[in-house]
Amino acid sequence: MAGPLRVRRPSFRKVGQHNGPTVIPLDKTAGIVERATPAFAQRVAMGKADGPSRDLHRQLAASHRVTPSRTTLEAMGQRIGSALSERRVHIEAVARRSEALPEGARTICLGLDRTSAPMEEDLPADTPRPQRKRPRVRKAPPPVTVKYRMAYIGTVSFADAEGEVLTTFKYGTTRDDGPAAILHSMMRDVRRALAQDPELRVVVIQDAAKEMWTLLTTALRAEPSVDRWEELVDHYHAMGHLWNAADAMEGRTDATMAEWRASLRESDDAIDAIALQLEHETSRGFYRPKYRIAIEDELTFVTNNGARTRYASLRDAGFPIGSGPTEGACKSFFSVRCKRSGQRWRNPGLAATLACRTHLLNDRLPVAMRTLRRRDYTAVVKPVAKLAA
Repeated sequence: MAGPLRVRRPSFRKVGQHNGPTVIPLDKTAGIVERATPAFAQRVAMGKADGPSRDLHRQLAASHRVTPSRTTLEAMGQRIGSALSERRVHIEAVARRSEALPEGARTICLGLDRTSAPMEEDLPADTPRPQRKRPRVRKAPPPVTVKYRMAYIGTVSFADAEGEVLTTFKYGTTRDDGPAAILHSMMRDVRRALAQDPELRVVVIQDAAKEMWTLLTTALRAEPSVDRWEELVDHYHAMGHLWNAADAMEGRTDATMAEWRASLRESDDAIDAIALQLEHETSRGFYRPKYRIAIEDELTFVTNNGARTRYASLRDAGFPIGSGPTEGACKSFFSVRCKRSGQRWRNPGLAATLACRTHLLNDRLPVAMRTLRRRDYTAVVKPVAKLAA
């Protein structure tokens, strides 16, 4: 057979409800997601996770597909991303059931950090506008400004007995939505992993930001599957603080840093000796104020974080000592998608994009779309007897 096939697609609306929601039984039976077939809906979600809708439109056209308009793709991706965000807890729970620990995993590494996001914010209607060389063809848009606001990034990594990272789950959320959602996801990943192997060790590795430590350690204390964990300040960040102190002191900075780095690798008590050395330097009266203040600042860092610089014993025990997965996620997960040239976001758009990107990079997008389709876009349609006239 060849030629067009006419498909009957009756639509229904509740009697007496003006402009109410339309129900199409055929779409419910087929699992149509936001006017797209299941496979195409997943492709749209993948495109939203990877880049702007213009890129997705070009890619589809290059594949010689009948491509919806760019604005349709944009709206479709936004609705799918919002649905994935709203169903996050259920989707992740379903995905975890089929996930196994990577072979050779010995340590769960957790990290929480922040990165900046360009957010579009409204200005008062009477805000002066810059002069234009040409008259506008359309009505002028409302005045806005772009401010960089903090977004949250969290990672759950699994490392082997040598401290090498095997795999990483990445999570992100906007400033307005807050870190609670990604902390919940991270704790559920930890719970699932410990259920599979109770002998796994847990370590928190991140920079020294007090807020991030408070958020993550509070979540761990509330997690019943975790009874103990190790804490480390990322080695690179710690060496940066010590470099600032060595640079402000008399003597050769390189030689001082080489000595400190070697001593920290040999003994956990080395940080106490470094603290005493910094105290001695601050007590000497001949430093200019800016150098004395620099040494005092780094002495404060050492005093507050000395217990989190036990690199010698933990590295010998096979723990990672760097927060590379978390720092890398700020770039690979967030910046390469959400901080392109000229980009700016509203909270709903950024949240939907991060939801798509989270599932894509965590290899959960097929499960996410299948779960979403079954829960929200599929129904069993039964024929009913014809109503009497």
